[in-house]
Amino acid sequence: MTPVNQSFNDDERALARALHGRVDHMNESPLGVHDVDTEARRIRRNRRVAVGAGLAAAVALVVPTVLVAGNLTGRDSTPPPASQSPSATPSRATETPTPSPSENATPAPTSQVLDVRSLDTGAAPGLAYAELSYERDVPSGVIHIGDGRAIPLPPYGLMAFAPLGDRWVVDMYDSAADKELVYVLAPNGDYAEPWEVSGGFAVSAGGNVVAWTGTDGTVYAAQADTGDVQPMSAVPRAGSYRTVGIWGEDCTSTAGCTVIVNRTDRRAVAYAAATGSAESLPGLDYATVAGDSHVGGVTSIDENAPGSCSAMLDGLSPVLWTTCDNTLSALSPDGSHLLGLPAYLDGFGPRTLDVLDMADGSAVRSWTANRRSATYFDQVWEDDSHVLVVTYQGGEWAVVRLGVDGSMEFAIAPVPGEDLSRPVMLQTR
Repeated sequence: MTPVNQSFNDDERALARALHGRVDHMNESPLGVHDVDTEARRIRRNRRVAVGAGLAAAVALVVPTVLVAGNLTGRDSTPPPASQSPSATPSRATETPTPSPSENATPAPTSQVLDVRSLDTGAAPGLAYAELSYERDVPSGVIHIGDGRAIPLPPYGLMAFAPLGDRWVVDMYDSAADKELVYVLAPNGDYAEPWEVSGGFAVSAGGNVVAWTGTDGTVYAAQADTGDVQPMSAVPRAGSYRTVGIWGEDCTSTAGCTVIVNRTDRRAVAYAAATGSAESLPGLDYATVAGDSHVGGVTSIDENAPGSCSAMLDGLSPVLWTTCDNTLSALSPDGSHLLGLPAYLDGFGPRTLDVLDMADGSAVRSWTANRRSATYFDQVWEDDSHVLVVTYQGGEWAVVRLGVDGSMEFAIAPVPGEDLSRPVMLQTR
């Protein structure tokens, strides 16, 4: 068992574990509860931050990466071409030249404050969402899906959920037993015995595979088309894990699939289950996002600045681009954009968000913060040009639709709520 941080008293440890079940899922963190417990002394700024470590968006620790794989090369990984700005239409020689937009027009703003007060309400979320409640501090909830059905959840703290064909994979936290559990729910909500896991699950780009890592390092791949859940080879060496992404849509084929898993005990490597070989992921300390054959992650952390630098890789190599402005997050379905979180994630959720060009990592749209702006969680691409986020602002929770064009509207109108008792969660994809 991982030793408990001796600088916490019994009450503080109990509080930290209780908070973990409610809020550790709120942001994409490479850490599990045991990582937070053992490393909080090194990174905390004060006792309040350490005790509430489950609230951290992604506490900045160096967490190495491994890949459990049958196919290390992935699919065609040619990066999408950079978008080209349309050229100005030439004016006729006999007419007075028309000035180009760059000469006298004010460019359209690409940055705005993430202030979600007084937005209009648009369409309901195009993805599934979970409605949560905490009666007598016992978490419960249902998953709302597009056909109007509501699927009940097991009676634990929901950390993440995703569709698997007509079934659902749910990641739950049992605070009493201090265990993270993955269940596969039948369409009516029935379920069998869960898997005890470390570090959540990941979903393939096409949604046909969901994978998670057991506490012993065994990686499991669930196939939507067949309903099978099968073990793959174990991650070499014991430790805490975080399952980040999947390359490929069929973990049963001879080509296999690659499951990207962060591991805490050594620098990033790629592990091929078929051959037992390992290859380094160049410069990555831990992965934060993967899709198709790309993987992005943190390369360095400066806790004094504070900040971090990240890189996007094309498969195992080469490095496509680097940035010290963002922590890399979800890829759009068409692979043309990805989300950029703050470079240093700390506290109760991030307050700034960038949409990045996948070709070079440049920001094409930004939402900034002021003293009254929103905090957000569960940033998920709804389609190629819209992102859904769960926001908390002014004592109210809402689901907000953000457009790459800068549009903003409610997908679920605000409801009052406490900051640690969020009423809604979006599916993982």
